Amino acid sequence: MMPGPPLRRDRSLMLLAVALPALLIALAVLQYRWVGELSDAQLDRLRAAARARAAQLGSRLDREVTRAFLWLAPEPDRIDKPCEALLERALRWRERAPHPSLVKSIYYTTSSEQPLLKVDVEREACSSVDCGVSKMPHE
Repeated sequence: MMPGPPLRRDRSLMLLAVALPALLIALAVLQYRWVGELSDAQLDRLRAAARARAAQLGSRLDREVTRAFLWLAPEPDRIDKPCEALLERALRWRERAPHPSLVKSIYYTTSSEQPLLKVDVEREACSSVDCGVSKMPHE
């Protein structure tokens, strides 16, 4: 009668039967955490890229708006003929600007006493516009 070896073998199998599922559970938990960390890292990269693109877009838009302001502002020595001066500048804008569709019309006035002028870049026309604001009487 040799009861020793089979009992030891049964204990080893029992230990192995308990240890393998425990190891599998531990590996599953680790894998779940790693996938979560990878997802978080990917999300952080996407957010950083989106912030960088938004900042770049803001910078480019600022540059184009500044360019439009500088190119389309009327010259002080031609203030007596604003329609002609603005139309000339608008046509130059349309021909030379990197994004000419950014400006479709220019509105201009020198004071509340003067009419509001509209320069339509696409139609190459200048007209007076009623902006719907009634003039306040001077007291």
